[in-house]
Amino acid sequence: MGKGIEKLQALDVCEKLIGERPDNVTYPGGRSRESVRLHFGDQTRILTRRPDSDKARREARILRALHENGGPVPEIFAFDGLWMVQEDLGNRRLSFVLNGDDRDEREHAMEAAVVGLANCHDASRAAEPLKSAHLLGFKRDWIEKLIGNPRQIGKKIGVDAPKLDLDTLVPFLRVRTASVVKWDSRPGNAAIRDDGACAWFDWEHCGRRNPPDDLAWLLGDEFMPDEPEIEARVLTDHIGRFSRGFDSTEETLLYLLAFGVFHMTVRLELIVYRRLRDGEWWDFDYCMKGDKIGVAAICVERLCKRGARWALANAATAPLSEWFLDVLAFIQKQDADAVAAE
Repeated sequence: MGKGIEKLQALDVCEKLIGERPDNVTYPGGRSRESVRLHFGDQTRILTRRPDSDKARREARILRALHENGGPVPEIFAFDGLWMVQEDLGNRRLSFVLNGDDRDEREHAMEAAVVGLANCHDASRAAEPLKSAHLLGFKRDWIEKLIGNPRQIGKKIGVDAPKLDLDTLVPFLRVRTASVVKWDSRPGNAAIRDDGACAWFDWEHCGRRNPPDDLAWLLGDEFMPDEPEIEARVLTDHIGRFSRGFDSTEETLLYLLAFGVFHMTVRLELIVYRRLRDGEWWDFDYCMKGDKIGVAAICVERLCKRGARWALANAATAPLSEWFLDVLAFIQKQDADAVAAE
């Protein structure tokens, strides 16, 4: 986690970059974050600092290229190699909308997020500077490590993971036709705009891999409610827009569900590690407001139930279905035992 941006520092940097000093600075993601909101009367901008200049320049190049080609991303107003002043996409972060009480609004938000990602992919194919973006996850050992995540979790909590068929899974999860992907397409990195469309920010981790990977990051996140009917409808309507490099929409969907299973184990491992370290759950609203890892019981339940369901779509991942449910049962028993001991 970064050290955050001091208010006076933000005021001075902004004045230097755009020649105008904000009236105020606020912290939408908390004071430890590397982005702040700048206020100019009734107008706002976002000031972001990146500690890695190479990543910062890459992000600026990507955002400019996507924006110029119609992608739903923030416009950049100024950039000096470290600091960036960009468009404020608003206060309705996708993760908050997805976890609201209105089912219709949740469904619209999920669909808008998927469409927004597809529109970003379309914009990237028209952007010449992005065709040389670096490859992600193309080495065999990277894929094998991803597939090995259930085994690592099992060792930590004592719920052994089943043996998986690497000879089937590794080639199935390979890079097909490398396309630009956001990669870190978690709900915390998007906003629902006033017109209902979804726009995506924070592109420092962008690279090239398979288009459905972005769907796995989005739909397999712990802040995505597990709503199978909505999910199925959205995927039926839009999976075809993520099929570049695949022979059919059916193959695209099978790939998404397989890759998503292992992506969810990555999120699960992050949560389990922190739960074991701290000995207690974090507050769900605290996690969502600060865009932190969802170290909350509901997040584990979502990942395990969705993981169990997605695993059944492919014979090579099917053995993990029961394992996900065993992990959930183990954690729920731990919670029940802790309550009983109080």
